[in-house]
Amino acid sequence: MLKKYKDDQEFYSLVGIKPQTFYKMLEILKIAESKQKYYGGRKNKIVIEGRLLMTL
Repeated sequence: MLKKYKDDQEFYSLVGIKPQTFYKMLEILKIAESKQKYYGGRKNKIVIEGRLLMTL
């Protein structure tokens, strides 16, 4: 789970994108991951939010 930030500006300065954009990207990734997991595979050790933050 993501840490709570004071405001959108703090999130933007740390991550580099607006929180709204981040959550939209997260929705798209969750849909893609569910389609991929339909065919099987191993569980990821890092949650999807963490993987997205590392990518950014």
